[in-house]
Amino acid sequence: MKWMVSLLLLMLWLPLQGQERLAKGPAPAPAGKGSQERLSTALEWDRDFDLLLEVENQPTRAQLLLASRIEGLEKQEESLSQQLADLKARTAALEGTYTTEALLKEMLRQGVSDLQSVQRNLKNDTDRTQARLLEVQAELARLRREAGR
Repeated sequence: MKWMVSLLLLMLWLPLQGQERLAKGPAPAPAGKGSQERLSTALEWDRDFDLLLEVENQPTRAQLLLASRIEGLEKQEESLSQQLADLKARTAALEGTYTTEALLKEMLRQGVSDLQSVQRNLKNDTDRTQARLLEVQAELARLRREAGR
């Protein structure tokens, strides 16, 4: 008989527990959903912060990185252009009417002992520099288009 009373009390007590839970608020969300909500909130906060910077006409971190990347590539482009001009001038000095002094100077500079090696090395360096210059110019054009958006 005691067990029946205990069972009856348990049956009355269980619905009361459910009502207390409802009164306290909804059950917590699953862990995966909460982390997605936190990520979404963080992304919204970043976006809102970037919008505040735009309103105040201050560049965002991405804009600053893009500007520094463009500046670095412009310096590299200038350096490569000067190097290419130097290589072409040296090649022209050897292909035209060259003096033995110019040839000797270039041979010592490259550490080779014949005209063919000097010309081949200058051609290879010129080709390599031109290819790198074209890569830098293409990357600069892409970044400038991206910055213009």
